Amino acid sequence: MSFASRVVQAAWLILTVAGVPAPADGENSSCHNPTLKLDEESETPLFGAVFVQLNATKKVGVKSTPPAKHEFLPKPNATQKIEETIADSVSSNKGQIARETATKSKSNESSDSDEVVEQVDEHTAFAHAHYEAPATNATDISVVIRIAEPNQVVTLYLFIFVPLSMAWIYYYYRGRQMPSHGRLYMLLLQITVAAFNLGTILVNQSLCVLMKAPMALTAMQGISMLVFGVVFCVVHFINVGSRPDLSLLKKDVLLWLPAAAAFGAHQLADHYEANFCSLSERTVFGNLAPVLGLFFEVSLSSVMQRRASDKTAASLSSKMALALKVFGASIFALQYPDFNTRGLEVSTFFIISMVIYRLVQRLMLGHVQSPLCVLASIDAVVCFLVSAALTKNEVDDLPASLRLWWNNASITVMLALSFVTFSVGHWATLHLVNTDTATATMVISNIASGFSVFQGILFFHDDDFQRPMAFVGIMIVILAGMWWTMNQSLAARDETETKKQADDGAPAVSAPLDPVPEAG
Repeated sequence: MSFASRVVQAAWLILTVAGVPAPADGENSSCHNPTLKLDEESETPLFGAVFVQLNATKKVGVKSTPPAKHEFLPKPNATQKIEETIADSVSSNKGQIARETATKSKSNESSDSDEVVEQVDEHTAFAHAHYEAPATNATDISVVIRIAEPNQVVTLYLFIFVPLSMAWIYYYYRGRQMPSHGRLYMLLLQITVAAFNLGTILVNQSLCVLMKAPMALTAMQGISMLVFGVVFCVVHFINVGSRPDLSLLKKDVLLWLPAAAAFGAHQLADHYEANFCSLSERTVFGNLAPVLGLFFEVSLSSVMQRRASDKTAASLSSKMALALKVFGASIFALQYPDFNTRGLEVSTFFIISMVIYRLVQRLMLGHVQSPLCVLASIDAVVCFLVSAALTKNEVDDLPASLRLWWNNASITVMLALSFVTFSVGHWATLHLVNTDTATATMVISNIASGFSVFQGILFFHDDDFQRPMAFVGIMIVILAGMWWTMNQSLAARDETETKKQADDGAPAVSAPLDPVPEAG
């Protein structure tokens, strides 16, 4: 090693050590003397992610002292401001602490007195928030957040989507020539929808903890999905070499509006469930939705476009898989019997909206003829209108909040990932509903939710999920869902694909697939 390299390394070491000085004796700043330290929670999450740990104590009516500026600290003011915003939102009841991700405890140990202190923790894949407030004063809130570094967030998503991309590349160049390519396509599409649902859940949970504005997040995702839909529509019509038929588009827009309205209602129900339902309620009711969906889908089969997997969906094997899913969810819920009246009401609203949404989607896909990217664009508009109308109830100063969120690198990365997973995932889901049953789509969504709980148990050291029977219950849910999806993929019979090829490439349903749908 050269002398110059040694000098540079020595200088860098000195600057690094000098970059985080200890507070001088006698200093009494809230920025250097945090009211809460989480040293006991320093376990390293998946892939050795390093969490940024800063704190801010928010007292109503008292302005907090800004931290001293230092060139080696990564924007401490921005992180502290996020914590103050969270405390403001929670103390004013604009932001909810989601029951799904929260655990509560009481402590008699206080730095100033022996009064009882209420403690609440929100655990997600990429963010952790710890709240403290005296039992007698809920507005005096201390907040500490830990956020995963951007490179760690990206690493996990590469771990999920790089193998999936390789599988699609293999299918595109080799799999389409295989005799059983229909089954392979169905299986890859199901895995793709599950992966994008999981990717959306992971970032959405973390962003809701950090932003306390799920409707604002949904509005931004709606805009991103609209941009994606418009771009892909342009690509589609350039690829087919024709201009869109405006009269046909107008007719299909009117036909699809009920499905788009159901999508908007489902997004609202999902928002309420995340805020007011416990993980037990979400798990149990989420796994009841496919059972209810199968009942109505079989009852309404005469008015719906036929699918190759319809017969398999109603088979004894598939019914046993659904029953096993409910059993596994019940085992999990018995370990966390956190049910209340409001949670049950919201969960009921959630599963009803989900069943209606999926059934209306499948029904309308049998009558529209526009590309699926057009339908995704209509969904995006309705989603944006519904969520934007409710954003004011969450955020007082939206421009300032947007600047705050985008100034944090971790939040920026998670927002970008949420835009991609939400937009592409919705488009892929439309392909799945257009090919498979509505019940299968709900089952696959439940698999993604099960994996989001599973990763918390296995990888992120969630102490609340270290009960063996809870782990067993979630594993039963996941395996039963896989059992169902394997039944569905095997139902993509070769004779159906032969019929498609005989019809000069016409799809099995009236809504045509977008160009190269298998890439989604």
